[in-house]
Amino acid sequence: MVSKNFHWIFVLALLFIFGCEKKKPNIEDKDILLDRANNDTTGENKLELSRLIPGKIQTVKTSKDSLLSYSLYIPKNYSESKVYPIVYFFDPQGNGNLPVEKYHQLADQFETILAGSYNSKNGISWDKIQPQIMTMMEDCKFKLSIDKNRIYTSGFSGGARVASGMAISGDEIKGVIGCGGGFPGKSNNIGYPFDYYGIVGEEDFNLGEMRQLDMSMNNSGMTHYMSEVKGGHHWPEAGDMLYAFLWLKMNAMRKNVIPKNQLLIDSLADAGISEINRKKKKNEHYEALLACKKWISFLKDLKSVEAFKSEGNSLFQSESVKATLAEITIIEEKEMELTRKFWLAFEKEGMQWWKANYSKIITMVQNNSLPKEERIMYKRIKGFLGLAAFSFSNSAIQQTDYPKALKFLQIYELVEPENSEHAYLQAKVYAAKGNWKLAHSSLKKAISLGFTDALRVEVDKIFKDAPDQQEYKLLLSRIK
Repeated sequence: MVSKNFHWIFVLALLFIFGCEKKKPNIEDKDILLDRANNDTTGENKLELSRLIPGKIQTVKTSKDSLLSYSLYIPKNYSESKVYPIVYFFDPQGNGNLPVEKYHQLADQFETILAGSYNSKNGISWDKIQPQIMTMMEDCKFKLSIDKNRIYTSGFSGGARVASGMAISGDEIKGVIGCGGGFPGKSNNIGYPFDYYGIVGEEDFNLGEMRQLDMSMNNSGMTHYMSEVKGGHHWPEAGDMLYAFLWLKMNAMRKNVIPKNQLLIDSLADAGISEINRKKKKNEHYEALLACKKWISFLKDLKSVEAFKSEGNSLFQSESVKATLAEITIIEEKEMELTRKFWLAFEKEGMQWWKANYSKIITMVQNNSLPKEERIMYKRIKGFLGLAAFSFSNSAIQQTDYPKALKFLQIYELVEPENSEHAYLQAKVYAAKGNWKLAHSSLKKAISLGFTDALRVEVDKIFKDAPDQQEYKLLLSRIK
C-alpha cells in the first residue's frame, strides 16, 4: 500500500496532468454524436435533458419506465461536444447513490460519468434484472454524450457479480471493476474480451475466491489486475478506486482509444520505482514484489517494463518472499479447514458448541500476539460466519423449515448481534407460524437495530393476516 502522504501527492499530480489534457472529438466521437442527434427527442425528454446538471448528484427516472431509476453524476466540465467514459454501479442493497456519492470526485478528476442503479439488488433473478439494467443503460446513452469504447461496469459483493454478468452477456461493456466478489455462477474458468480490475480487502471473506479468480484469468489470458487492499467486505475507499479508474484509462491508451499521455506514463513509471524502493528499504520484500506486478500491469505496452520484471524476479527468488509465500499457504489451508468445520456445524452442532467455538474466534481476532496475517484470517472467518448464517437462515425460511430457521437465526444473532437482519427474519418466521406477539417484538427489535426498509415489509406481506393491524401500522410508521 502507498503511504497516505505519497498517495495525496500522487493525486495532486494526476489532477495537474488530467487538467492539462484536452480531447477533441475524433471520427468515432462524431459517429456517436451523430447517432444521438438522429434520435427523436420529444418535448418531455428535452425538458428532462435540461434538468441534468453537471457537478450535481441527481436521481433520474428512465424515460421508458418511471419505476426504474438511477443515481447520476455528470463531471463538472461536461460538454456535449465531447464524449465521456461511463461507469455503471451496482450495489447489493440497491443503494445506487452510495458509490456515486463515494466516487464523484474521481468522476471530475477522470472526466467520467457515474450512474448507480436503484433497482439492481441481491435476491432478484437475472432474467428480471438484466432487462432493467439494459433500460438504464439505454437511457444514459440517449441522454448523455457517451464514448461507446469506454463503457464500464462496477459492483460490490453481489453487485460485482451483476457487473461481470452484464459484461459476459454482451460485447458493449469494455471493462469491469469487481469489488469483493467475482463472476456469477461458474464463469471463472472462461476468458472474456473485457478488461477486469478486481479489488478485495485483506479481511474480506471473499479474498480466497478473488485470488482463485485471479489465477483463472492468468490462465485464460484475460487483461486483468487484482488489487488486495486494507479493510474488509465493503465498497473500496476512494483512494483504492482511483487506481482502478487509472488502470482503465491506461488500457484505453494501450488500445489507442484515447491519445497516449507520455507525461502521465513517465510519472507513473517514476512513482512505481519509488514505491518499490521504499518497500525494500522497509524490508517489505513481498509487498515490493506485489508493487512490481502492479506497475507492470499499468505500464506494459506503453513503456518498457523490463526493469520491473527484473526486480520482481529477483524478489521472487529471495528467502524473505519464499518465507512469506509459505506462511500464506499455511494460513490459507487453515482457513479452508475452519471454513469447512463451521459450515458443517450449522447443521450438526447446537448453540452451546457455537457459543464456545465462536468465542475462540473472537479471542483470536483480538490476540495482538498472533502474527498479523493469522489475525486477519480470523477476521475473514468472522465475516464468513455472518454471511453463512444469513444464507442458512434464508434458505430454511424459503423451505418453510421454521425450527431450523430459528436455530440458524440464533447463530446469526450470535455472530452479528448489531445487524437488524436476523431480527427481521425472526419476525417473518414468527408471523408465518402465527405467533403475532413474537413477530411484533422481533420487528420492534429490528427497528431498534436500524432496520428502515418499510417497503420490504409491505412487499413481504408478513403481517397481512395479523389480528392487530393497528399495531402493525404503528410499527411501519416508525420506519417510514
